[in-house]
Amino acid sequence: MTWGRTLINQRGAALSAESKGLGVNVQLGPVAGPLGKIAQGGRGWEGFGTDPYLSGVAMIETITGMQSSGTQACAKHYIGNEQELNRDSISSNIDDRTLHELSH
Repeated sequence: MTWGRTLINQRGAALSAESKGLGVNVQLGPVAGPLGKIAQGGRGWEGFGTDPYLSGVAMIETITGMQSSGTQACAKHYIGNEQELNRDSISSNIDDRTLHELSH
């Protein structure tokens, strides 16, 4: 992952241009999380890494880039979507203290 805001924005614009060229008007992304803290979770590749601040910056720039190129971004998968195994049959109930300790 990079801290280059311009590069991240350009990436979003490129994703949008490619989608628009295929007739897609709504991008189901970018993906905010998981924060990648547990490699066995199986979904770490979808997000922007383990740093919540960097992930936030990357989300802002990606969305801005996507929407500047004519597609609508749909930010997805905030905290609580880290489970891959049996994810259709479990609930991610997180109390406030645990949420703040793990994500901040």
